[in-house]
Amino acid sequence: MKSSRHSHAQSYIFRQRDAAGAPTDDVTEGTVQDVRPRPSGDEVRQVRRDHEKFSVIIPLYNKEAEIERTLRSVLAQTVVPLEIIVVDDGSTDGSAAVVERVIAELSDVGNHLSSEQQSGNRRELSQVYEVSPQPEAAPSGGLKETSPPPTSGCVRIQHPEIKLIRQANAGETAARNHAMSLASGDYLALIDADDEWKPGFLAEIARLTNEFPHCGLYSTGFDIVNTSLGGSFGSRSRRQQGSISTGKSGGNRDDNSGAELGANANTNLGVKTDANLGANTDANLVVHPAHTIATRGPVDDFFHASMTAYVSIPSASVIPRRVFELVGGFPEGMRMGGDQYMWIKIARRFPVCFSPERLVRYYMAASNRSAAIYKPENTAFSFEDFLDDPAAMASPNDSAVTPLGDKSPSGNTADNNWMREFVARVALGKALTVSAKGGTEEGLRAERVFAFNRHSRRLWWRLWVLNRLPASWRGRAHALYTDLAWHLARKGL
Repeated sequence: MKSSRHSHAQSYIFRQRDAAGAPTDDVTEGTVQDVRPRPSGDEVRQVRRDHEKFSVIIPLYNKEAEIERTLRSVLAQTVVPLEIIVVDDGSTDGSAAVVERVIAELSDVGNHLSSEQQSGNRRELSQVYEVSPQPEAAPSGGLKETSPPPTSGCVRIQHPEIKLIRQANAGETAARNHAMSLASGDYLALIDADDEWKPGFLAEIARLTNEFPHCGLYSTGFDIVNTSLGGSFGSRSRRQQGSISTGKSGGNRDDNSGAELGANANTNLGVKTDANLGANTDANLVVHPAHTIATRGPVDDFFHASMTAYVSIPSASVIPRRVFELVGGFPEGMRMGGDQYMWIKIARRFPVCFSPERLVRYYMAASNRSAAIYKPENTAFSFEDFLDDPAAMASPNDSAVTPLGDKSPSGNTADNNWMREFVARVALGKALTVSAKGGTEEGLRAERVFAFNRHSRRLWWRLWVLNRLPASWRGRAHALYTDLAWHLARKGL
């Protein structure tokens, strides 16, 4: 794919800087000789195809303090999405008002640019450049640019439409499903209302979808951001061996701190600060690179890999819309583990594609958490659904199982055993949290149903002990164990 070159003078508006280097309101007109490559027709079409691919899905519940940061990170993507769909799941704070304000600001910018273009004024946003107080002469005799001007062949994509949908509180999974059902894009990009994308996230996903179009789930690496240097990072964790169990945007946020960290000796908890946090940099932010798999492309065995490393979390994952239509949505009514339930539904039928680039910031702190008192789930879904499921044993040559291509997860017995092991680990981790909150009956059932596991024995024994403690002791005992596990892991033990 080649780009043609062109050379002609164009007039531009340059913003002046004062002696201290600060931008001023004064502008100077000048010309520059534009000799940069003009995008080819194929390149222009590819940019437009990438733009039209993505619908961004954001479930929202009481995230007034975080939702603007999340929206700004989506708007800053180098590949602009087609639309952003925010479903407000009955928030009781000012979350929806923040979204409305961002929508109004974008509308004002769009109206301003439109009126400027119609009046012939060339002070268009994408044509304002900064120069020093004493600019050097450009080859064409104009002012020297400090930022490159747009070429006449560039593709300008307007900001995506933000759609705010309101619904009565029904939970995060229901809010996600509602947004996904309204999406127009071919790919559904998920992000929680308190997390953040780095600018290249959608661009990398677009590359993955172009290179590996047969996959059913696309994910990238991520950083875990903790907002306190003090205290225990582990006490806020919702990790369940290879995935973070979220439930933080719709309905109540569930602190699934029943994580079995100790078995994963390779966990990287090296503390560092992130120079790319930009305007959101805070002296108290600590960034932990999540321990993920290292290879780019389709994962050999999602379930095996997820036993010891992160592969997919919601805010770093994109689902093709036709996969969503085929396998169905997230399990409505499930307060914890709904994301892993969805990944299992996808990964047993499609390859999962991964990029180790850390392009997402997952924020541990939340402005709303579930109450400490246990509330039973009102759902028809359970991780027991996947045990002895005939669909999981389907042959990889079955075209009904792999409608998007000729590649599929292996259907052999060993791989399906890894699926059962992964299901057991996720279910046991969830049961720990439920039991710690007083759900004795659910904890005992999980202990009995998932006793077959061979790779999560420590997790099973923790549940066994917890179930036999007085209900009033469980929460503190569970938290103390989790804190100790994280401290030992950080010391390399």
